[in-house]
Formats: sequence, structure tokens, C-alpha cells
Amino acid sequence: MPMKELERDLGLASVLAISVGAMIGSGIFILPALALKIAGPAVIVAYLLAGLLVVPAALSKSEMATAMPEAGGTYIYIERGMGPLLGTIAGVGTWFSLSFKGALALVGGVPYLLLVFDLPLKPVALGLATVLILVNLLGAKQTGRLQVAIVAVMLAALGWFAAGSAPGVQSGNYANFFADGLGGWLPATCFDRSSA
Repeated sequence: MPMKELERDLGLASVLAISVGAMIGSGIFILPALALKIAGPAVIVAYLLAGLLVVPAALSKSEMATAMPEAGGTYIYIERGMGPLLGTIAGVGTWFSLSFKGALALVGGVPYLLLVFDLPLKPVALGLATVLILVNLLGAKQTGRLQVAIVAVMLAALGWFAAGSAPGVQSGNYANFFADGLGGWLPATCFDRSSA
């Protein structure tokens, strides 16, 4: 019996939104404050270095996706190169990492929503998680549409924050830029996994 191929329900906008949404989220809304505590103003260097370090991984992943254009991503690449056992371990590991990333995004992102609405944190996070699971169960097309909407709101919030805070930039905030030397921005670079 021939294997059924996955339907290609996602358009370019949905794929871009899913990719951007994977990079935004907890990596932008939670980790910068933690990295700033470690590196101080040199957190800027930490982010630049983290971005450079992720380039080889991004290039190799795009090369693998071009060479093996099949559904499965990391599982397919490792299964083909190292066998089904290691492919399965990698696939399950990827699933868990995405689940934990989603949970962190909900727990870390919902407080921003609660700044506007006076609601309890845990029920709102659990309710949003349930809605997202149900939308994912409905299908890829609906998930893509929701992701486009979520990413549009996140980009608008980031733009509003950047534009609103730009006039308040003060040169005094950058004093002692490398006060902690490598002991500040290097750990912050390793700590910041938002680009991975």
C-alpha cells in the first residue's frame, strides 16, 4: 500500500509566519531581561554573537531541507544518516523541546496580556493552550491562519515598543559597556537560545 503524502496546505505567508513566530515569542519577550541581568549593556554584543553562531546551523538545515524535501525535518535527516533509532530519539526530542518552548511562551507571554486585562495567570495560560491545541487539531490551514494573526500582533507590539522607547534612549545606559568582560556577554550569548 503506497504511503499517503502530506497535503501542502500552507502558503508562503503561513510558512513565514510560523518561522517568524518560532523566533519571536519567549526569546524576545522573556529572555532579554534575563540576559541583560547577566551581561548588562553588552547584551547587544551577546545577541549579535548568538545570531552569528546560529548561521551555520540555519544554512545546514536549509541545505538538508533542499536535499530531502519531505515532511519530518530533523527526524528525516538523522534517520537517513544514522538510522531509525537515533532519528526517533531526535524526533521525540524535537517534539518535547517545542512543547516546552510553547509552554514557556504561554507562561511568559500571558503576563503581558494581563497588564491590559485583570485576569488570573494560570487559567488564562491553560485556556490559551487548549485553544491552540484545538486549532492545531483542526488542520494545518487553520493553524497557518492563526499563526499569521498572532505574528502580526507580536510584530505590531514590538514595533510599538521600539518606536515608543526610542525617544527615551540615554547614553548613560551604555556606560561600563564591557564592565564584566567575557564573564558578562559570553554567558549571556550561551544563555540566549531564542535564535536556535
